[in-house]
Amino acid sequence: MSRRHVTHAASTSQNGDAPPPSPSSSSLAVEPISLVLKRASQSTHDASDAFVRARMPQAFADPSIYLALLEQFKHIFLAMSTRMNDVLVADDSELSQVYTRMRRDDAFEQDVAFFKRDILPGKLALAQPTDATREYVEHIARLDRARLLVVAYTMHMALLAGGQTIKRTMQRAMALRDGDGGGALFAFEGMSRADVTAAKKVLTTSLDNLPRRDLDKYVAEKRAVFRRNEAVIASVVKDTSLLRALYLAVLGLMRIAAGSQALRWALTIFKGIAFVKIFAHVARTYKYLE
Repeated sequence: MSRRHVTHAASTSQNGDAPPPSPSSSSLAVEPISLVLKRASQSTHDASDAFVRARMPQAFADPSIYLALLEQFKHIFLAMSTRMNDVLVADDSELSQVYTRMRRDDAFEQDVAFFKRDILPGKLALAQPTDATREYVEHIARLDRARLLVVAYTMHMALLAGGQTIKRTMQRAMALRDGDGGGALFAFEGMSRADVTAAKKVLTTSLDNLPRRDLDKYVAEKRAVFRRNEAVIASVVKDTSLLRALYLAVLGLMRIAAGSQALRWALTIFKGIAFVKIFAHVARTYKYLE
């Protein structure tokens, strides 16, 4: 192998992400940690986005799945808020104030209550955490201040960025409007656009001010956030019936796209055909079991 190939191989991590600069690298002294983390976890981030996009249509087609996701991530954000309070309890800094304003506890309460009351009446108790969620919560409780900031930064920035797309898609798929409810998680009530911009700056600065000696740990933690999120989603968005999973996925995609009369007619036809096929599949299975 040529020196060029060896150098290229060494410049890419095992999972495809760019490795963080080594302590001896001159770029380490000038490149903000937030940018280092973004570059080093980009491949993991992209793969996680693809994972989410492939599964969310099922949640949008079946609100009970979306509710279950809300319930699981509520456990995670509650654990994160508790740990942040423990870590920053004596910290009267701007960072502490920003995280206090951005807490999602009440927002999760509102959205879970909305779906249980208006969309799925009868679901009263908060779902117990899955194994993936429980492991995530236990991990957060053990984090030191620096790695906790990496996790909190990644999760909150996701709500401010990709979360807005999820909100719009969910509302379109479920025929909801902004005033109907169900989108409090992504709303950040009481914060203007200028407030959100200022909050992003504070969160980013909190990463850039972390000790650089543990850069490898920060990169590993940021990559792990995406993998843990995937594990939680996978623990909820699953179905033993491949046919039903496919049906929900296609139904969700069609609901998302159903902005015209023609697509609404297509959706109606598809649901009829799918029902017939599912009924036939069940009938064949029952006959086989007999």
